[in-house]
Amino acid sequence: MRHTLIPTIAALSISFMSAGLHAEEQQASPAVKKYVCPPCDHECHDKTFDEPGRCDVCRMRLIPLEPVRNVAVVIFDGVDPLDFTGPAGVLASARAFGRNAFRVYTVAAGAEPVRSGFLTITPNHAIADCPTPEILIIPGGVVDSTLEDAAIIDWVQEHGLNAEIVMSIGSGALVLAKCGMLDDVEATTSHDAVDALRTASPKTDVQPTRRIIDNGDLMTAAGASAGIDAGLHIVKRVIGDDVARKGAADIEYDWLPELSRGLIDYLRETGINDRTRPHVDRLITDIEKRLAAGRFKSADVIADPAWFFIHEQRAFRDAIRRYATGSSAVLVTPEEPGDRIVVTGTVKDADGKPVPDALIYVYHTDVNGTYSSGGGNTASMGDSLNPRLFAYLKTAKDGSYEYRTIRPSGYPGDGPPAHVHYEVRAEGYAELSTELMFDDDPRISDENRESLVANGIVVAKVEKRKDELGACVCDLTLMLE
Repeated sequence: MRHTLIPTIAALSISFMSAGLHAEEQQASPAVKKYVCPPCDHECHDKTFDEPGRCDVCRMRLIPLEPVRNVAVVIFDGVDPLDFTGPAGVLASARAFGRNAFRVYTVAAGAEPVRSGFLTITPNHAIADCPTPEILIIPGGVVDSTLEDAAIIDWVQEHGLNAEIVMSIGSGALVLAKCGMLDDVEATTSHDAVDALRTASPKTDVQPTRRIIDNGDLMTAAGASAGIDAGLHIVKRVIGDDVARKGAADIEYDWLPELSRGLIDYLRETGINDRTRPHVDRLITDIEKRLAAGRFKSADVIADPAWFFIHEQRAFRDAIRRYATGSSAVLVTPEEPGDRIVVTGTVKDADGKPVPDALIYVYHTDVNGTYSSGGGNTASMGDSLNPRLFAYLKTAKDGSYEYRTIRPSGYPGDGPPAHVHYEVRAEGYAELSTELMFDDDPRISDENRESLVANGIVVAKVEKRKDELGACVCDLTLMLE
């Protein structure tokens, strides 16, 4: 995603430097009562009407033109410049009905300048003389001293109760948590503040993958660029989609409001296409970085329902292969239809000695007999090249391994019996490619069983355990190169 922030900061700088001009322009109430279109997705928010009725574009019932909303942006020593300039710039430059839609100003605990990265900023107001805000923005940054500033915390608590919208960006969520505003709601924050927010506000349902979360009167946004998304979201909500999209275009910002539901939710719902591909690629890269750093375990990533929509991506499977460490794995989520089964086994050499650290790749069809959501001609590999149900395992010191999955189905039509594909590699040994089949499969007859075994395929007996889980054993032998 391309985020051009310079126009936003420039617009905000102009807004702050000419705060008096804006205030003078916006405080003048219309001499005659005007009517306007309520928030909608049509391009009709440059119109005003002298009488009530319906909009001649979207046909919605007109509403009285409301006073310009005050937007107070809290700043403090250590505030992140992008956290507050992004959304503030979006709101300061939004225009509708022939006027600026918001009156944006900064407020600090006192009147003295505050430090924001490489900037020194003189606030428009101190909390003692600040106009009452309809929208209150709490940016992030280094918030430690702010959390201990009783005066600013009290002020946020007081005005947050009556504000139309209170919004935090990044670690600014910690300030809202300190004020007790995040109890029993969903919230997001910057990636480096997730643990701190969970500790500070244990009653909050922290959603680290969400970009913005709108709870009505309370909004939270993840770091920096998510604040721009949140500002545009407010414009869309208060005025209309057309004004928000024009604002995004004016600052050359590639706005995807769908991401407000969270990147993963958005990608799962829309699928992988030319527009979403860059996000998918970046997501896989981020997962691999965490695998490399030891923050994620490959077995946990495979079994996490959040990542199932990228299982068919080769780059994802390659990342799991590179950082496979565990000797056990789960190939399916609890929602996957099919009969549960656990497969155990040992990899040994021709002399019967266990082979540790052998890399095992297993994959199979689902209950419909297909490997991937794309379907395809399974008989000529087809969608088996991109399996959804797969795992990479490393055998333990005694050569053992285990995985849990569902019993696969055979290919549609007159295909072979249901099977699990195996590819096994170990240093000094020839690669083994084989399959696991099940002896109670109706496609296995007395005639073909002998042929299957002769070709190295394992035909295992499935037994029911006390927990009603099917179980079978698949021992394998590797030959020296």
